[in-house]
Amino acid sequence: MHGRRRRVFCASLADVFDNEAPDAWRADLFALIEAHPHLDWLLLTKRIGNVRTMAPAAGLPANVWLGATMVNQSEYDRDVHKLLAVEASV
Repeated sequence: MHGRRRRVFCASLADVFDNEAPDAWRADLFALIEAHPHLDWLLLTKRIGNVRTMAPAAGLPANVWLGATMVNQSEYDRDVHKLLAVEASV
């Protein structure tokens, strides 16, 4: 894969921004993400409203691609503006 960036779909069976996820675990994860700038980290959440308060104070690292699960029009209408308000590379 010379010349192509590799991607990590992180915590595919978890939610980094879940209220039950320990802050220390999240801090360790973001330290790991920042230590590997050559990888693109895909973070998918159902709790997009938590991102602004749970992300690092400096914001999401440049190598984070953020996505949000919205399963119907009602959830989209409620949450899309929250996703768009978060500064992320993708």
